[in-house]
Amino acid sequence: MKLTLTTLISFFLLSLSSIKANEDFSYKYEKITDYELSMNSYDPDTTASALIIYDKSEMEYFFDQAKRDLTLRTTRTRKIKILKKEGLLYADNFIKYKKRDVRIASLNACTYNLNNGKVIKTKLSKDYVFDELIEDDLYNKKFTLKDVKIGSVIEIKYITHSNFLVPNTWYFQCSDPIKYSCMNLVYPDPFKFSFELRGFNKIKNIKEAGKPITFYLDGDWFESKTTEIKLEANDIPALKEDIPFLWQSSDYRTQVITILEGIQHPSGRFKAFNQTWESVDELLLTYSTFGTLMKMSNPFEKEMSKIDYSSLDRKKQVLETWKLLRKYVTWDKTYKLYSEKGTKKIIAERTGSNADLNFILMSMLRTLDIPSVPVLMSLRSHGILPITTPSIDDLSTFVICFFDGEKLSYIDTSTDNFLINTLDPNLLSRDARILRLGKYHPTKPMEALYGSEIYSRLKSLWVDLSTLGSHNTQAQINCSISNNKLNGTCTYIYKGIDMLDNIVKYNKLGENIEYIESIEKDKNISLNNLDRLISSESLKEKFDFEKKIESSTDSIIYINPLVFPYLTENLFKETERKLPFEFNHTNIYSITSSIEIPYGYEVESLPQSIKIGVAEDKCKCSVLFGIKGNMIQTNFVFRINNIFFAPEYYEDFKEFFSMIADKSNSMIVLKKKDL
Repeated sequence: MKLTLTTLISFFLLSLSSIKANEDFSYKYEKITDYELSMNSYDPDTTASALIIYDKSEMEYFFDQAKRDLTLRTTRTRKIKILKKEGLLYADNFIKYKKRDVRIASLNACTYNLNNGKVIKTKLSKDYVFDELIEDDLYNKKFTLKDVKIGSVIEIKYITHSNFLVPNTWYFQCSDPIKYSCMNLVYPDPFKFSFELRGFNKIKNIKEAGKPITFYLDGDWFESKTTEIKLEANDIPALKEDIPFLWQSSDYRTQVITILEGIQHPSGRFKAFNQTWESVDELLLTYSTFGTLMKMSNPFEKEMSKIDYSSLDRKKQVLETWKLLRKYVTWDKTYKLYSEKGTKKIIAERTGSNADLNFILMSMLRTLDIPSVPVLMSLRSHGILPITTPSIDDLSTFVICFFDGEKLSYIDTSTDNFLINTLDPNLLSRDARILRLGKYHPTKPMEALYGSEIYSRLKSLWVDLSTLGSHNTQAQINCSISNNKLNGTCTYIYKGIDMLDNIVKYNKLGENIEYIESIEKDKNISLNNLDRLISSESLKEKFDFEKKIESSTDSIIYINPLVFPYLTENLFKETERKLPFEFNHTNIYSITSSIEIPYGYEVESLPQSIKIGVAEDKCKCSVLFGIKGNMIQTNFVFRINNIFFAPEYYEDFKEFFSMIADKSNSMIVLKKKDL
């Protein structure tokens, strides 16, 4: 290959550019570059409120002489450039830790500002550092940096000594862009670690031999070789917290989960550390705030004795018991895994978390010999439950599973309207786990009470609740045209979550008049004679309406045959999608409309009917237009049978919803007949 002068010059300029880029930023603590201080935007992401110049975690094990135990030392350093007003939040920081197990050995932080060409350094004052108790032994070490303004560079360094031998999950990505991120771990070779990488950004993995270490294990001193693993990433884009069609974006942050499989004792014995979900079950059942409550006595046995259950089937028995409980105790709007207040206090205060109420309801169902078990989960707003790394800390709450006489059904006492198999969308977890009760059942062996009722009906203790229940809205519209207006009657029937959403909206607005005004504004109508009828499984809403026809002449009338369309614009607006997307719940939404053709008019143009589907018909829609006698009839049905979709389906969904929006905006043309 011949190297021309032009090639050599290009290579030289490219090398200079690379060197210049590296000199712009420093990844060393207390080394602030002129570029870092003077920069006012970040070209790869001009919307960024701040740039994380570097974020590093360096970890190693040492023998703590005071504790006479092996300890994990972690040195965390960060440098952040404040670019916009929103970035000023980085002035307030905290370190979450348990005092019994973690000691913060040192904490330092500085703010750097450029003032008339001079660098002004403001150190963290002890006056702005304090501990905040969260619960039990869990604290936040809070600290605030001073003189933080747009243009500032802040730097933070702290060292912790921990009894926990397993490093926390390291996140390479956050809601602002990161220039450089690194996790470095030096560990004794007897420690058998595995590392689970997640996310969509490239991670560089460097593994090499470290310095020997002497440590104390099971009463003996050992000298061991060490391994150093270094995971690093450059130029990581921001992952915003509020992403459309995604409950929790942190599930998809680029990250590494460190798993300690066990320790290979120098004598040859292997001590396993990896936790299983079965061991999580067993641990939960030893807790006084969980397992003990699985044996609690029924606090409402006297009240239940007044109800004649003999004529009720099992579903109705559960519903009547649930209603009785909610008569005495209301939900406090919180989801919990444990019940910490105590039953007497809950009843005295007449309010409690969903866990508080669920434990009480299960005790009441035991009185009726109706088997019920907790179904453990992570709330969707808290993120996906990491099945491969079992931990009690990742569980958020639980719902109740019971056998209704025909099949396994699910309820949560937080629901106000007593609907079986209708959970709040936050509880519709794809990976929920039915707790294995084992020997902890209070009165009878598990095999006797649950073997034929619940567990024998399970293929797995893992259950998918994401498609649980039937949730639909049916709209029936009948109207005619007169005086340039649509006049008619509309009837909505809501079921499942659609019913609950409507009730919540109605109750939130407080008064009937405000609810009516919201409908009028939403549908651009005048409304009369609103009737609402709530049954055990549905809500029926009926009203008369008058709607102005926006576009018409003396001889031509343009009308939307759906009258109240499902949607009028495409919900999918991103140019590209790298992350999965999800809906709140499965759904069927249907509209049946009949519009009387006014005397002296005829239909000149009718939109074309369509039937379309996407993702192997997991989501589909049909819109049928027709004329029967003097009536224009339109039938719209939208179905979504799954709530979670991979990113490769995004373009298909974008086109799919574009077609629905187009059809929803279609007009029928009525032309005055020639007489």
